[in-house]
Amino acid sequence: MISKDLNIQPNSSSEIDLKISLSKEEKKREHSIEINNQENSSVENKKPRIFEEKEATIITDLEKIIEILNNDSEVSNHNKNNKNKNTKSENKGNLKTSTLQVQISSKPKGKEQELSESSKVPESEMKVPIYSFENGLRKVIPYWFTFRAHAKQRWFGKSIYNVFSTEFRDKDPEYYKEAIINGKIMVNEKMVDPEYKIKNGDLITHISHRHEPSVHDKKINILGLVSPTKNTSILGLVKPTGFPVHPSGRYHYNTLLEMLHNEYGFTKLFPTNRLDRLVSGVMVMATNKKTAQVLTEQMSENKISKVYVCRVLGDFPYSEKVVCEAPVRTIAHKLGLNYVDFENGRSCLTEFTKLSSGKHTSVLLCKPKTGRTHQIRVHLQYLGYPIVNDPLYCNPSIWGSSLGANGKPFTENDNLFNQSKIGEGKEIIFEKKSGCEHCSYIEDQDYKYENEQGIWLHALSYSGKNWHFESELPEWAEETFQPCLPKSLIDILQARK
Repeated sequence: MISKDLNIQPNSSSEIDLKISLSKEEKKREHSIEINNQENSSVENKKPRIFEEKEATIITDLEKIIEILNNDSEVSNHNKNNKNKNTKSENKGNLKTSTLQVQISSKPKGKEQELSESSKVPESEMKVPIYSFENGLRKVIPYWFTFRAHAKQRWFGKSIYNVFSTEFRDKDPEYYKEAIINGKIMVNEKMVDPEYKIKNGDLITHISHRHEPSVHDKKINILGLVSPTKNTSILGLVKPTGFPVHPSGRYHYNTLLEMLHNEYGFTKLFPTNRLDRLVSGVMVMATNKKTAQVLTEQMSENKISKVYVCRVLGDFPYSEKVVCEAPVRTIAHKLGLNYVDFENGRSCLTEFTKLSSGKHTSVLLCKPKTGRTHQIRVHLQYLGYPIVNDPLYCNPSIWGSSLGANGKPFTENDNLFNQSKIGEGKEIIFEKKSGCEHCSYIEDQDYKYENEQGIWLHALSYSGKNWHFESELPEWAEETFQPCLPKSLIDILQARK
């Protein structure tokens, strides 16, 4: 017996089927995990070589990559809009020119005052970020920003105040009431009462003093540029932890695409694999629409090999490959939370192989064969070995002592919302003596260390036909790394013995 709900039954062949029997409340459905004994699947501890070497011409010189991509972008932008002579499409493709597009300040307060005087400045004039760097963090100087959204069907008939106070929880409800009264939130460019009922066709705008969360000041490692075929071109890079790929939520300029645009001048990139904000590792980006279409098709047809590495809680007991096929379903769309659901979940498959084990943790290689949201994280939680510092799927305050193993029912609570916002700062209304003078924002002072900006999950390599990109193992994946676990998790491990 491995745990209460896990039974191993050996077969006569070299394979062992691990049957996971669900409880009666879950209708006793069965799910198989296949353990495969193969002598030729040896794994190196330091830097695993998962794929055979690929023959492909790859450009690794950064200056050359910048020149190629920016010149291609120049031609495209000129054809679309030859009247705009002041846009970044006029870059000559060198590093110095593209870097000058970013304004950098070592005195955030002075620049913030300069921006605050233009609260009515249109969004279109706020295109160049002003960065400051402090204590190893990259910060964007606060700026005014206009959010625009057409009324969604689920908003019809609801008051404007109700929609903002229930669906946009990053600020206090009182803020939204004041913003509506003062005209920062408008409907069809007109001031309305907080009890105004939203109708089909309404355009809702919100002028906000935007504070983007700080992220680590780490360079994006450009791995290279490769052309597998005549008309396709792929950029490989390593994304650090702590910021999303696309502008979303409270992140705009502190995102991967915006950083690539402002630091290197790259304007036409199409991400193929989209890593979560808290996840680091290899990303592949198409440099034109044709390549994006090809890579998307190959990804959906499982023709691209993906390998991740992670550090999980507990001593992973299997020395051979483990295959988990538990179906996954999204149960909290706003937070992107997923869960194993055998009745309504979508098909999902991940392979796991142990690299090493320590006192309280294990390092695993993960090969996702499908592309569900949080797939690796959810499968590891289900197996009872969640990623150690995962604020969603390894959190006793959300899941209890079981940490969601074997399909524990989920109930949304405030702890979940708070953990999903890790490192994003917070709004405290009417506390202007210690916050921003324009919007009462107070920066989260506890958000300083890398392990608070990311989880121990890293995309180690991506490979396709005639191309391959691979990164080094992160420090936390080394066998000599000694993690410091919170007492709550150590207590859970001791209770399992």
